[in-house]
Amino acid sequence: MWPNSDELQSNLTRGLRQRHPGTVKSTAEGRKQMGVKHMRAKLLGVCLISAFFGCESKDRGGGDQAVIVKISVLSNGDLLEDGQKVTIDQLAASLQKVKAANGKVWYYREAAGQEPPAIALQVMKALVDNRLPVSLSTKPDFSDYVDEKGQSHQR
Repeated sequence: MWPNSDELQSNLTRGLRQRHPGTVKSTAEGRKQMGVKHMRAKLLGVCLISAFFGCESKDRGGGDQAVIVKISVLSNGDLLEDGQKVTIDQLAASLQKVKAANGKVWYYREAAGQEPPAIALQVMKALVDNRLPVSLSTKPDFSDYVDEKGQSHQR
């Protein structure tokens, strides 16, 4: 389903050379230039999915708040669920429980302007596979959310 890294690298470099002949001198440069755009496109896709399914926690009548899991992807590749370090397999199992409870995900990625760690793509895939509503945050304490226009707002 997902292309392997060699296919992705080849496609990214070929795409850059077609769009900007003579500007891509090496595969590493092409990967770096397109990698950021590719990840931004994936994050945009998650935002659109989130907008479709709803982002914010709402009271569901009986006074019970919806289940919210807070996921942080750190720049060193660590993955946190509600502040505790977890593996991608542990997170995937947890996300299935969140889905069963009609829960939501608040997502934060450290150093969002830089190349994402490999685990970030795996997290995005797990979120999409479970069709969970996702609210993006620019702050590690999840005190804000990013709207569909990319603007940050206080929660």
